[in-house]
Amino acid sequence: MKTIIIAALLISASPVFAVEGLHLSIQSSNAVLSWPSDYDSGETFLVQYRQTLNATDAWQTLADYLPAAYGTNFTFFVHSNSVHYPPAGSGGGTNNGNISPFPFNSMAMSAPVPLVMPANGTGAAVPLALYPPGMDLSGFTIFDPATGESVSGKGYVISTPPVASRRAAGFQPMGEEEEVGDTNQYTGFYRVVRDGVHLYGLTNGMEVSNVLETVIEFAVDSTDQVVGVTFYDANTTSPIAGASAQNVGGNRWLLVWNTLQTFNGDYALCAKLNFASDEPVVSQPVTVTVNNPISFPNYFSTVFGGEMWIYAQTIPNAPYGIDLYDENTNYLGSFDDYADGNGTISFVWDLTDGNGHTFDDTNFFGVFTVTNSSLSEMRSPMAARSGSVADFQTASRTKKYPALKMDAGGAHPNDVNSIASARQMWVKEGSWAPNNTWVVAYAPLTTDSTTTYKESLMMLGGPDGNEGGVIGILSGNDFHGSLSPGNVPQTLAFALSDAATRTDLLSYLADHAYENFYFFGHGNDSQISAYQGSGTVITGDNIAFALGNVPLSFAGPPQLINIDPPIMVYPTVNPLIRRVAQHPYRFVFLDGCETGGGLLCESFGIPALTVSTNFFAAAGVESRAFLGYTQEISFNVAQWDWRAFMIGGFLTDWESDQLDLQTCVGNAQAGIYSQHNQPMDSSAIIYGAFDMRFSTRTRP
Repeated sequence: MKTIIIAALLISASPVFAVEGLHLSIQSSNAVLSWPSDYDSGETFLVQYRQTLNATDAWQTLADYLPAAYGTNFTFFVHSNSVHYPPAGSGGGTNNGNISPFPFNSMAMSAPVPLVMPANGTGAAVPLALYPPGMDLSGFTIFDPATGESVSGKGYVISTPPVASRRAAGFQPMGEEEEVGDTNQYTGFYRVVRDGVHLYGLTNGMEVSNVLETVIEFAVDSTDQVVGVTFYDANTTSPIAGASAQNVGGNRWLLVWNTLQTFNGDYALCAKLNFASDEPVVSQPVTVTVNNPISFPNYFSTVFGGEMWIYAQTIPNAPYGIDLYDENTNYLGSFDDYADGNGTISFVWDLTDGNGHTFDDTNFFGVFTVTNSSLSEMRSPMAARSGSVADFQTASRTKKYPALKMDAGGAHPNDVNSIASARQMWVKEGSWAPNNTWVVAYAPLTTDSTTTYKESLMMLGGPDGNEGGVIGILSGNDFHGSLSPGNVPQTLAFALSDAATRTDLLSYLADHAYENFYFFGHGNDSQISAYQGSGTVITGDNIAFALGNVPLSFAGPPQLINIDPPIMVYPTVNPLIRRVAQHPYRFVFLDGCETGGGLLCESFGIPALTVSTNFFAAAGVESRAFLGYTQEISFNVAQWDWRAFMIGGFLTDWESDQLDLQTCVGNAQAGIYSQHNQPMDSSAIIYGAFDMRFSTRTRP
């Protein structure tokens, strides 16, 4: 007999993922899809079908922008005459006109059969038999439910076993030829995706903790290159600390949010899908509550230089203990004290044991333990003051096994209503001295040669190439700034205009001689580029890879995905391993649209926080700053010379070492450098040290 198999698909080999709760029923010759929906939120859906899971078999769109059903929380779609039954007398199929619910994650089988699912764990398991012979399973894991064993799909070849063997197992894939020669195909696969961008599995009111991983589901009209996804709080429009989009191949993206890097509380989480050229697509906000008994919402509590800032948030007045270990998990000593009335643990450690010995490790592990009971409501007379230093104790303690305490991946209760613990890791940043060497580049905004010419003159400086402008200022006024190749004062400005100049620019940025970068051109939350689009796109991941800077929100060692251009993937398989920026930049000004709306600053080793230089000093590292815009900005060709004066005046004030960065930005926004004809855009934002001056040094 033949078994009719029509599956509602959850896994995907392409850029979209199915909605949750998708079901399939058979009614006569029709396939009936149903799924949860919300009419009031304006949901619309993309419905697609393909006959096999073969990568060469394209998805067929049956409907797009299908509105959610009115007056109900379920939407139905009927694919008419899609079910073809075996010929009369073959013994297969049913045709009783009734609707029989058929969940997507179950199949009619009499015995366990091998299953296959994506190796990254982002999709559900389906029977291996559904995949056609010759299917490439390199990105999948094959699981045998009968033995509990699993193997990689790499190199696995699906062959067609004898019909008798398949029948003995109680299962016969669709499309299999009967001895009578029937060659009709009776398979089909469906997926339903919400139009737009959505965070898979997140719902309003959900409580989250530790590390959250979920699929970024999207179905969009654009065929443009996806360059990144950024996350922000709709209530504040600020990037969400610890939240990153990780590309897991092609156009498949995951949200990885280390909530331990944020303060407890409510967040209206939005995902913004960025393209190389097309307008971004933004998801509807999902309100979630972060709740961790211990958290580390301070970038400066993960890096250190000449000293270490130990910082955490926990229960007000709670007694705490911090056991410190070196990178080989050897116990070093402990701090014991009380959190303050706000639940803050905060002090600076000089890296000594109090007896004249200085630790020179490049990594330290800390296991934080706090009392999580009514006892913490009682304040000890010896309670810690924020900024005070608890005594470092090196005496033997009862428990010195960090692996036992650090295996949970984050904060967790050890005993109900008694103890909570969490781990932290500090990584030493290499010593570097701020300099005045610059990478300077612009990218043509349009195809118009007149515009490109005036952009170049703006970079060189004023109408004659010697008044204002970036290159004119940096190479003059006795500042003696050193410029990267491609910039010749009053002669040539380096242009990002094709694949070759893209390679050159990344090479300049990677050179450790340079610590400052100015760029004028197109941009968004995730990239910089010229008007040509994908050929000139430089993403935040491209920069992070070139400079050796792991974005601060990511945990785990990066892996290079071998595509052109290469991208970085940051798995979270080992949260105990962290890196710091190998090549942090001193000052970066990305003079383009929305460059300050995401985490591009992190690619340059600059935290997405606006703080004073005191924060860098407390961590014992050098101060740094990033300047970008949170909104679109305009370029007036008729006033290009005034813009040159504005940028030139801004840089003159900055390099004069008389004013801090925030004051320089304020002056530029007030238009004092351009007679108010071309002020700096009001959406300018500073990340890093807002009060940093040109000569500021903060590493001891």
